[in-house]
Amino acid sequence: MLTSIRSRILALVALLLGASTSFADICEDYARVIDSHIAMLRVIEKRANAVSDSKQAVEVINQYVDEMITWRRQMAPLDRAVFEMDQGNVENAPPLCQKAIERFNFFAKEDMDLAAKLGDLLVRYIGDPAVVSAWRRMQDLPHH
Repeated sequence: MLTSIRSRILALVALLLGASTSFADICEDYARVIDSHIAMLRVIEKRANAVSDSKQAVEVINQYVDEMITWRRQMAPLDRAVFEMDQGNVENAPPLCQKAIERFNFFAKEDMDLAAKLGDLLVRYIGDPAVVSAWRRMQDLPHH
């Protein structure tokens, strides 16, 4: 009987340790994807600042759209996993996840500024149908 209880406790401890390891892995992946996204958007912003013709404007807008599609595809399962972990309250998330969420939230204004800058490119090169097409592609991104 004592052996049975001991084996159950060991199994529970192993399960709990495994869960905390998977939480850490999820948070590491979550932080990595957020940091990678922020870095890519900063590269796109530098390119947007250097645009000198409509062809470059199309490339930058399309690069932004491609990044947003990739970002959302990568984040969907991670967001679900973090939400399940923290039950919808960031304060319940492990510290590594909390820090990643804070970095992303802090970055949000920069992201909005980049979107506005891309809008300025549309206005500047509105005469080029390829720019308008790239902008429409950006508008077709789901808003969530």
